[in-house]
Order: sequence, then C-alpha cells, then structure tokens
Amino acid sequence: MAAPPGGSVPVRFEFRLAPAATHATCLAGEGVPGLDLRTWRRVGRDWLPGPALGAVDHPQLLVMDDGRILVYDSRAADPALWLYEPDGARIRLTDSIPNGLRIFRAPRPDRIGLALVPDGAHTEIRRIELTPPGLTERLARVPGVLATGLPLESSGMVLAMEQSAVANGATRVLAVDLRDGSWTTLLDVHDRSHDGVLLTDPATGLAIFGTDASGARKLGWAVVGRGGLRFPAALNPGGEPYRPLAVAPDGRKLLLERQIGVRSALSVYRLDDDSSTELPVPPGRALPPVRWTEDALTTVWSTPDAPARLITVAPPDDPEFRLPESGGESPVRVESFAGPAGPIEAIVHGAADWRRAERIVLAVHGGPLSAWRLQHTPLLHRLAGAGLVVVAPNQRGSTGYGDRHTRAIQGAWGGPDLADILHIARELHAARSASGLPRLRLYGESYGAFLALLAVADEPNLWDRCAVLAPFLSARRLYDDATPGIRDLIDRLDGRSAPADVLPRCHRIDAELFIAHGARDAMVPVGQSRLLVDRLRSLGKPVRYLELPTGTHELTTDPHGVVADAVTGFLAGGR
Repeated sequence: MAAPPGGSVPVRFEFRLAPAATHATCLAGEGVPGLDLRTWRRVGRDWLPGPALGAVDHPQLLVMDDGRILVYDSRAADPALWLYEPDGARIRLTDSIPNGLRIFRAPRPDRIGLALVPDGAHTEIRRIELTPPGLTERLARVPGVLATGLPLESSGMVLAMEQSAVANGATRVLAVDLRDGSWTTLLDVHDRSHDGVLLTDPATGLAIFGTDASGARKLGWAVVGRGGLRFPAALNPGGEPYRPLAVAPDGRKLLLERQIGVRSALSVYRLDDDSSTELPVPPGRALPPVRWTEDALTTVWSTPDAPARLITVAPPDDPEFRLPESGGESPVRVESFAGPAGPIEAIVHGAADWRRAERIVLAVHGGPLSAWRLQHTPLLHRLAGAGLVVVAPNQRGSTGYGDRHTRAIQGAWGGPDLADILHIARELHAARSASGLPRLRLYGESYGAFLALLAVADEPNLWDRCAVLAPFLSARRLYDDATPGIRDLIDRLDGRSAPADVLPRCHRIDAELFIAHGARDAMVPVGQSRLLVDRLRSLGKPVRYLELPTGTHELTTDPHGVVADAVTGFLAGGR
C-alpha cells in the first residue's frame, strides 16, 4: 500500500498533573509515527513546554510538584520504574518489574507513589521509594482486583479503593488502611452493580460515589465517618448522569460535567443546599485531570478543531470564569438527520457543501455505551485531511441523549442502532446517486465495527469500501470468547438476546474490506477477526487483513501509526 495522504495531525493526550497543578506531562505526536513524552510547567496561568523525554509506548505516569516524573512503560524493551528529573536526567529505580504492575499517586506529599501488584487471587499495595530497589514494603494484601486509590483523610493512610472479583467485573468500594493492612466495605449496593469512588477531599473526608445498581448511573456523597450516603436530587436530575471533575478547596462545591448530545455542559454543585449553577461552555470539552485551587481551575481543554491542551482559568465560582473559544470558522460542524425514530445528531468533518464531496465516510463509534463528542478526534481529522468528508453519527444506543435513546439497544444489538446507520446511508446515497457521485465508505471500531459489517452485508448497494478495527461477529460469539468482565457488560445490556450475527451474512458483502486486530486484545479476542477473515476468503470476498502481534484493543491512538496509515490509505484510495 502506498504512503497514505492525510497531512500532519498533531495529537496530545494522557495528561497528568502534579497535585498543585504546577507541572504536567502528556503523550504527544507531531505528524510522524511514534509518541513522545512531553513535559510542561505552569507560570502564572500560562503553560510552558519543558524537555521532551523521548519515545514511549504504553506508559504509566506520576508527576510531582517539584517537576519530577515517575514513569513505567510496560511495553518497553526493558520495563523498569524510572524517575525523571526536571532537566530530563533519569534514574532507574528497579531491576525487575512484577507482571501487571500499576502505579498511582501516594496520598501524602512526602511519598512519591504506590504500586498495585497482582498476587494470584489478591492484589498487593506496595510503597515506591525514590532510591533502588524502588518497590519496597508491602502495605496491604487485599482479595480480588483493586483500582483507584483516593485518600479519605488528611494523614493519607486510609484509601478509598474499588475492588472486583475479576477485571472489568462488578465492583464495590473499600476503605483500605495502610497502617495495618486492614480494610472495610464503604459501598456495596448489589453483587452485580458497579459501585465506584470518583473524587475525595481528604481535608474534609468528603467522598463522591457512583453506582448503577438501579440500572441508571447515580451519584452520591458522604463525609466518611460522619453520616450516611446521600443521593440528592440536584446531583441526579434524570437523563444523562453527571461526571464529577473536581472538588472546590473548601470541600463544599463540585465541578460537574454532563453530556448534552455531542456537547459538554459544566455546572457548579453546592452540597450545602443541593443546588447547581450552569456555566458558559463554548464548543469543546473539559477533560481530566482537573484541579480546582483557591485562585484557579486547571484542566485539559479539547476542541473539535485543535489538539487537547492544558489551560488555567479563573475558578468556576468566580464571575471571571471563562473557557477559551476557537478562533475562525471551524471545519467541524454538527448536523441532524431525520431518523426512523427521531433526529440523529452527527459530527461532520467537511465544508458547508459537504454532501457533494467526492468521498464520504460514515464513521461508527465503539462502545456501545459511548458517543462521538465535540472534541479533538485525531483519526477523524486524519481522514478529513486526506480529502474525505467524515460523518460521525450518534445513533440509538449512544450516550448523551437520555436513557430512552441509550437503552434502545437493550437486548437488541444490531437492531435500532443498525437501522439508524442504514437510514442515514440511504438518504446520502439517494442524493449522491442522482448526482453521479460514488457510493459511501464506512469505518467502525469495536462495537462500531460489528455494526459496520452488518451494514455492508444488509445493504451492499450503499457501500464500496469498509474499514473495521477489532470487530466481533455477534454478542453470543463474543461472550463465548470473552473475559468475565466483558461477559458482565454483555449481560448488563442483554446482548445475548440479540440474534444479529455477521458470519452467516458474509456471502452478501460486496464492498472491499480492510480488517485490523491486535493479537493481545483483551476486550475483543483476535479469534473473532481470524474467523471472519477465513470465512470471507473462503467465499472469495476482497479482504485485506492486518494483525498486530503486540496490538491491544486501542489501535489508532497514534494517528500516524501503522493502523491509522493503513485505514487512511484504504478509505482514501481506489476509484
């Protein structure tokens, strides 16, 4: 395949902030293959770039207030814990690393970090020291899989942690005491529910919890040790759930985000009177990490037409609070299609007359509990830079449109959502066919790949090319191959009740196909793609298959990596 078009698409993601929001780091790429570790320091309300620390693949990062950074890259040729100094010099802290190591911030400023180490059916919590051997004493050993790790009180020795029997399974919240290794249960609503701790304020003991025990996500708060858990009305107004981003310095206010369709809404919630005030938000999205300090709010700000960046602005409860607006006319617009059960919102990368473009790609998001948002999506920008118009709809099953829209696919995977995709495609195809324009092209990832394959099989006259990443064939087939955590997700959405299956429809596919899958994909096992490719080739169907020996579920994190190159070249190529 020839080198694909698409221009240079910069990308910045996986930001990490120091506790006082003085220093930060992120992964970045500047239009060439590979990602680098970048550093930043704050001067006033400006963020200035620091030394670049070199190429990384899959790092875990902790940033300290003095600018030092702890790095563990699990896919490095020689995995180790490294401590980077502000000038870029580095110190190796470990000679060997246990499998499955995860690092997280120590709750006390005099400690650098803590590590979670799998140990059979248990997880150990170990201390990380700034001198070799790096991983030192075991502070606790808890059954199951642990995640999070937020301090519940000012000493930093009691952590709120999420515990599950298996990865991605149902969770409960524990209070783990690092002084003696003991633990107690803080929240365990139901044995099938996903109960989590989202934010804490150790100075006041405030903890923000979430649970889906009722079927819909609900938020609650408690001052641990001083009263019961509350689920107040203003935190749970119905429709899309809030996502808590930060606690105010006084511990009595929260910054909340809520998705309203493709757009992001922010508000300040007051614990004292259960009230909230909406904030002005231009097109874009505030992303974690977020720090609310006495004189400022620091967050990652992502807009549709530019890479994510760090910003520091006035606090959310200050009349001077403003988020930056994009200058000039954006090449990204929001459109609405008349769907079979109501309007379907879509993000379109293209000019005002995009419907008459030579090539249109319909992009189907993964999930299913996900959606396209008004934020920077590097692969879609890469496709648009190659001369393609990209239409990214939020069909039924997408989040951001209320429970009815999201739950439309309960027990009906490949039903209402597929109907919406095909409805949009028919509308576009009819107008294009009358004008002599080519058929549509299709892109899908994960659950979106499943829908895309169903679409090209059910109405082959609409499409001439389709690229899919990490597809599965049906909910039932995925269930048979999946981990317990993924099986739990399928059961929560009653996926096995849905009959839709790609494999028996393969004979109907006429479009050229490109399929990519990571051999180490823990979400959708690679056997799904191998079976699909074998069936297509036995039928003589045109298919290109790319399997990445070290690839996982996320294949296009780098918009100039091998998979993004292949997808762009395939969808932009041909007649």
